[in-house]
Amino acid sequence: MSWNQPLCDNCWNAEQPNRKPFRLIAPDPEQCSNCGESTTSGIWVRLDPKSCKFPHKDRERADDDYLDSILPEHDGTDPDADDNMDEEDKGRTYE
Repeated sequence: MSWNQPLCDNCWNAEQPNRKPFRLIAPDPEQCSNCGESTTSGIWVRLDPKSCKFPHKDRERADDDYLDSILPEHDGTDPDADDNMDEEDKGRTYE
């Protein structure tokens, strides 16, 4: 489990009154590690997952389905290979 845990705005404000949090710009919906509510606050704190009521579990980043969902389609060709270049660019070297 991760030591990075999401918090909703209400839990942040209860724990850190009058303190402005650092936020992710475009967060995915997550479950608040304190109250369990769904949140897109983008607030993450460093907490021992054993101390959280609803600890965040790391996503499996190497999962092929996950990678397929975020990577653009690719035809398998190397755009820098000579056989994919225009005739004038083949064999060109750059200094």
